[in-house]
Amino acid sequence: MRGLIMFELLALMMVLEKVQGHMTIWSKSMYGVGKDFKFVVPGQPCDPIGPDLKTRDEWWFRGPAYRALPPPEGEVTELIAGKSVTFEISCHVAWTSFGWSTTKPGSHLDACPGNPGAYHAGDPLKDSIDESLLSGCALAIADVDDIEKVTPDNLVIFSVQSQCIKQKITSFEVPAAMPPCKGKKCICGWFWLANTGTVNFYMTAFDCAVTNPSPTSIRPIQFPLSDPYMCENYLHNQTCIQVQQKYAKRPIYAYNEPQNVKWVSNEDRAGYHEKWGWVDGAQEGIFGEGKGEGMGDSERGRGVAIKGDARTAMSMAATTMAATGKATITSTSTKVEKTTPKPAATRATTTIQVQHRNAPSAHRTPEPQRVKCKKNKSKHVATVSKLKLMMMMTTDSARAKPRTKPKSKSKHHNHTKQNHHRHTKQGKPKRSSKTQGRRQSSKTGRPKLRMTSFL
Repeated sequence: MRGLIMFELLALMMVLEKVQGHMTIWSKSMYGVGKDFKFVVPGQPCDPIGPDLKTRDEWWFRGPAYRALPPPEGEVTELIAGKSVTFEISCHVAWTSFGWSTTKPGSHLDACPGNPGAYHAGDPLKDSIDESLLSGCALAIADVDDIEKVTPDNLVIFSVQSQCIKQKITSFEVPAAMPPCKGKKCICGWFWLANTGTVNFYMTAFDCAVTNPSPTSIRPIQFPLSDPYMCENYLHNQTCIQVQQKYAKRPIYAYNEPQNVKWVSNEDRAGYHEKWGWVDGAQEGIFGEGKGEGMGDSERGRGVAIKGDARTAMSMAATTMAATGKATITSTSTKVEKTTPKPAATRATTTIQVQHRNAPSAHRTPEPQRVKCKKNKSKHVATVSKLKLMMMMTTDSARAKPRTKPKSKSKHHNHTKQNHHRHTKQGKPKRSSKTQGRRQSSKTGRPKLRMTSFL
């Protein structure tokens, strides 16, 4: 019996050692785990999604296999408007209340014991995390009852927890004016991005329902949604943060294609905190203006400084229904190009998002200007003598005649021609036809480079 227990503990340690490098929320209402968390779908629900997946269908709520496995009937997480909802976040279900090796809430590294690297906040070799490097996590909701009907245009962030992931027991505030779901349930999602180490993206789906104890305070969510963006020098730029609180925003989609945030630098990774325009707690801005701006808008471009590999912005497309009746999520990658009527204010943006000014006017070819000849003013002068009148007519007629530039040979031209005759008479050896052919082919085959000023 003792040997059997030791074997089970050893097997548990092997399993946990293999999977405890990543995080997710754990709930009976989550997708992709099946009844009693049997993990029917290959992989782990705490594994990172990607990176570098090429289509949205591959990573959307962890992919088609996870979306196809809903939670058991009736398992729905309740979101009470004006209150908070609590989840268990861990690198394995074993550490949670649903597992068999539950850690004590509030204990050291209770979300993933012995593995600070799983928190992606600081040095993984140390026995603690750096709270200043916490990336933050968030909850989003779509008022549809079918996960295949969720799109980037109806999934909105309603709560942010900037101190995440810090511990296993984590709470999220729900806006007091949150409207109830139109059907029996809504589809919600939990989002998190790694701030240090490998670029990791997490998106876990779960069924949810909003209950509002104050029906008179209900306000509708304002669509269309906007994309988040980084606030440059955010500690002294509260205006950028305040502006982003006036409208509803999409989650951060990063490290797979398509994505809706720009890669700035390794030190400025996207996350759910003030540097990227998020405030902690309930997102009251979802009831605001509903600006619906995407990446590349002029107002947003001023808040982003590109320091590293630029990424393509995501154009959010609506869900289209296929002939089978299932929703097909479509998207298009767009090049952000902005033009204005005033040439001085025009800024062109290339596909790698490098902005440059227009070429200076000195590089433009000047158009020929016509010099207008003065008209004969003799009829307007009544007191001039005939002699002066004839002189004026003669002068004006001379001005009207087009000038022809005399062909003159410069000294340099004559000197070159004389040298050519001198070399011919002295019998200077001619270039070989092989050399001439190579030079001629290089001249004709080489494309002309077009110079562009980036100043």
